[in-house]
Amino acid sequence: MSAELIKIEHAHVPALQALAADIWWAHYPALISTEQIRFMLARMYSDAQLTRELDEGVCYRGLRVDGHLCGYFSVRADLDGGAWLDKLYLRPALHGRGHGQRMLRAAEQCAWQLGAARLRLRVNRHNDIAIAAYRRAGYALLGEDCADIGDGFVMDDFIFGLDAPAPDSVAQPSA
Repeated sequence: MSAELIKIEHAHVPALQALAADIWWAHYPALISTEQIRFMLARMYSDAQLTRELDEGVCYRGLRVDGHLCGYFSVRADLDGGAWLDKLYLRPALHGRGHGQRMLRAAEQCAWQLGAARLRLRVNRHNDIAIAAYRRAGYALLGEDCADIGDGFVMDDFIFGLDAPAPDSVAQPSA
């Protein structure tokens, strides 16, 4: 099985949207309502939203396994000198093989290359599998937040973070 990280570009948007829908519908019905899944997919993965993020330089990478897009992440700089890991998703069939940790480490490298002092992320407070993975990777619980995202929906999340390593230990990201 060959796996590689690739830079997500505009031409990848349709494949990214299809993959996001597959992953979200496989994972999130146990955590949030189907109405909220539809709302969040439409909001986060519309052509306009993804194009804007790519044009603004958000670091998007995809994991291609045996030639197929199977995972992805995005990292954006924040105004406070940090960065946010907004998305990190992998097909459930590929969990437990090190691909998620590989993407997480690459996301960290994107954040450090942006000059971030800390990489933060939000994770649904009931997403025990993801919470365990972030803890294993050294992320610390920074707080919690219940954010109104519109149309009567909220994101009820824990916020985790990882501080940047010393400047001389930052490697170049893959892809």
